[in-house]
Amino acid sequence: MPRPSFIYVGTGKAGSTWLHERLKEHPDVFVPAIKDLNFFDLNYDRGTSWYADFFAGAEVSQVVGEVGHRYLRDATAAERIAATLQQPTILVTLREPTSYVQSDWRFVQRNGRTQLDIDHYTASEFDWSSIGYRSMLEPFVERFGVGSIAVADFSLLAADPQRYLDDVFAAIGVRPIAASLRLDSVDNPASGARLNGVARATNRASKFLKTRPGGPQAVHLAKRSRTLNRILFTRKVADTAMSAETRERIQSAAANDIAWVDSTFGTSLHRSWYGIP
Repeated sequence: MPRPSFIYVGTGKAGSTWLHERLKEHPDVFVPAIKDLNFFDLNYDRGTSWYADFFAGAEVSQVVGEVGHRYLRDATAAERIAATLQQPTILVTLREPTSYVQSDWRFVQRNGRTQLDIDHYTASEFDWSSIGYRSMLEPFVERFGVGSIAVADFSLLAADPQRYLDDVFAAIGVRPIAASLRLDSVDNPASGARLNGVARATNRASKFLKTRPGGPQAVHLAKRSRTLNRILFTRKVADTAMSAETRERIQSAAANDIAWVDSTFGTSLHRSWYGIP
């Protein structure tokens, strides 16, 4: 099969849909028509021939890759990627933790999985491992080495999308191009569920379909259906203000991980996010 030479592994809530669409625009890059194949976590037992089918349309001259935002959260994904792709470039985008929590809260609210405000959601339902950046990245460092991992900052994508994209193009070894810089898909809309039970059932069906033949394609089409989204979800829901106590708790929980990322990869996330050297 045309072997992917790069793979975006996460995190979620960090513009993976936007990145996938921009990579599709580059004539020297091939990514499958859909993102989140979930091969290295949910569909690994389907075998490499199943995976290879998604790359059958790649030209010999193109750089081939995949965008899958869940892989960083799966402890086995790094080993499976290494076994299948040997030494690809690993792309990672990290989001400032309080911003990540806000986006996660909007997402679970949209899918009818919580009715709590953001402070109570963070205290009782939030998965704190999702901002454990060190524990997520260490398996990839061990398998691929620091030099094969490109860590980007979501705040750069929001502030200067062309520069963010140029850095991605450089990491995967293709020339920069001027991309369409629409930011509407950088963060999924913070809409609310019309009926919580229906939204929860839809979310469970999506997870089930991702492991079935033709399922990733079906989920991709459903997510992009404006009609279906109008049926399931309301207009944008206003954010609930996060308390200073919750914000401090999140930042404190992530502080050591951010320091490790900056030290390991030479990034400046602490300075970018909090203005502190």
